[in-house]
Amino acid sequence: MPHCALRRTFRWVMLVGILLISFLAQRTPPVHAAAFTVNTNADTNDANPGNGVCADGGGACSLRAAIEEANALAGTDTITVPAGTYTLTLGSELLITTDVTLIGAGAGSTIIEANANPGVATYRVLHNNGGTVTIASASIRRWATSPQLSSNVSFSTT
Repeated sequence: MPHCALRRTFRWVMLVGILLISFLAQRTPPVHAAAFTVNTNADTNDANPGNGVCADGGGACSLRAAIEEANALAGTDTITVPAGTYTLTLGSELLITTDVTLIGAGAGSTIIEANANPGVATYRVLHNNGGTVTIASASIRRWATSPQLSSNVSFSTT
């Protein structure tokens, strides 16, 4: 093979290699949904939203921490909320900014409330600000404003 032909082949291989590397570098990584399981009924913030781990300062995964973590991640996330009463004690609603599905243990078993006492809450339970929220097998009670849920929230107690 003549010297010029080798040079052209080398240039062609280099060009294809550079284009391939450029294409791969610009690809967006796939979006993976996360799943979190709440393991405390305390109302605590996530220690490091966006790291993929639902954990407050003590390592527990609260409902608020799971929502904060889901807000920081791409994709539709699922939060499993076991039986229990989850009372918001930090003085603010649960703000949701992404697509999320909350799955409780049953409408009579998983209860999310803005305040432990009727007529005392000064905020709603959930505020959806940008995502689609699906709530299944859970009850929401003792909120201050109507509606207790904002738009784009579907609710099922079965």
